[in-house]
Amino acid sequence: TTRATYTLKDLASVVEAPSSCDSFVHPMKICSGEKMGVIAVIFNTGQCMLVRTLFPQQELVMNNIIDALFIGTDDQHFVGLRPDGSELVVGETRLMLEGCTPKIFKLDGFVLQSIYTTPHMSGNMFSILGVIPESPTAKAQVVLLKRGKNFATSHNAIPLRKDEFPIQINWQDDKTWNSSAIGGILTNLGRALLVSEHLSLLRSIDLFVPSSSSSNTITSLFWAGWTLLFTTDTHLKAAFSDGSMSTLLSLHTRPTAICGLLPDRILFCTGSLGKTRMYDRPISLLEPLVMGELTFSKQLRTRRADPNDLSDRVYQLITRFDRQRISSTLVD
Repeated sequence: TTRATYTLKDLASVVEAPSSCDSFVHPMKICSGEKMGVIAVIFNTGQCMLVRTLFPQQELVMNNIIDALFIGTDDQHFVGLRPDGSELVVGETRLMLEGCTPKIFKLDGFVLQSIYTTPHMSGNMFSILGVIPESPTAKAQVVLLKRGKNFATSHNAIPLRKDEFPIQINWQDDKTWNSSAIGGILTNLGRALLVSEHLSLLRSIDLFVPSSSSSNTITSLFWAGWTLLFTTDTHLKAAFSDGSMSTLLSLHTRPTAICGLLPDRILFCTGSLGKTRMYDRPISLLEPLVMGELTFSKQLRTRRADPNDLSDRVYQLITRFDRQRISSTLVD
């Protein structure tokens, strides 16, 4: 399918900076509804631009949106967060691009700092993750919001530490196994949390030691199968659902973030002094992928899953990836 091509300069040229904005217009966040061929770009001006990249091309600029996401089985719904955190803007993406006005949902009794997707969303009954900011009487928390006539918090929540908030939430979901999903949450304090789809805390990965000058913090997360890859100041590591971890590579750049994965190499992004560059490193993925499959099956996979499916999965991995670089840990 032919898609339109946009540069960030093209997008920023459509958005007008308000008179109160002294800095230049630049994107703060970009999210995509891949199945609908739509992207949402959040700018530092508090404006959101919806762009349909498939033909016919369509654009829509909305004011007073500080965060956004697409939800539904086909990414057919748009959800935006107002600057004061007390209202959600919800509408069908296609109709909004055609000029229809979205609905406004007022949050009762709480405000949100940011919003994220959940692994299972379909139809009009969907849920999202919201971050309730820290207050003088309570710490920040990640909550599950379910929509009925309005959005309401469920009893599912992940409490955070003082001055802590999420900066990245990634989900891994294998629908072919009809099993539970697992999520990775990276916080501004360099801590990673492994959580279930119902927001039960499974593992907390915290490498920071206050008394040590060589402590590492986690800088990025990336799912490879059921293995959570993450970067620290000095290494690329892998975390598994049973709480175990392994070191895969030493890193010589700082800061470093994972931005992609190929069958035989991993893509990193690093930058300093205003310059950003991407580079790749060769890596053997067989061991972390198989370890992820085995530990997830043992710890979290539902009993309805066919044990033979696990054997098939492991066999596919072994036949696809390089088998020369494995350790005794995998053999055991």
